[in-house]
Amino acid sequence: QNKEAETGNTVSLCCELTKPMAPVVWKKGRVVLQSSDKYEIRQEGTFAELLIYDVEAQDAGDYTCDSGDQQTTATLQVKVLPVLFKEELKNVELETGGQAILHCEVSQPGAPIEWRKGALVLQPSAKYEMRRKGTSIELIIHDVEPEDCGPYTCSTGDELTTGTVYVQEEEVQIVSDLKNTDVFAGESATFTC
Repeated sequence: QNKEAETGNTVSLCCELTKPMAPVVWKKGRVVLQSSDKYEIRQEGTFAELLIYDVEAQDAGDYTCDSGDQQTTATLQVKVLPVLFKEELKNVELETGGQAILHCEVSQPGAPIEWRKGALVLQPSAKYEMRRKGTSIELIIHDVEPEDCGPYTCSTGDELTTGTVYVQEEEVQIVSDLKNTDVFAGESATFTC
């Protein structure tokens, strides 16, 4: 029986045999499947079952239960869910020389993402470090300078989120006050602070 499943779910394909515990082989296309983290093969009485865990787009296709003299095939269609943001980027404010961390969270681990500053696609470098752990994603901007100010966007292809980095330049402080000086008319006066 044909099935449709959403990404991340588990799918069960069953076939009924004429003889209890008759040996069967499960195939995807022409590839013979073995029990693994991805597939579980079960057999009870006259029923043979294939479980497909954590379904992904590449799991779509034809699956066959082969008993040697007879075969039955079912098609699995996979509905790819959009990758959405569970937590959006927030604005960051820091001083020159600091480290800015932009953080967001997506709905699916391993989802492809792209970082941009304005229209420029960012690549990992000494300046930009990209981290991900499960559904948590971070962009770290090292040694922040005033030109690093601006909007940064994280895109999944389905959705995007933007956070702005604000850089405060260190305030100039006077460490030595001006001192009075006496000069004759027509001479130059020099003041230092």
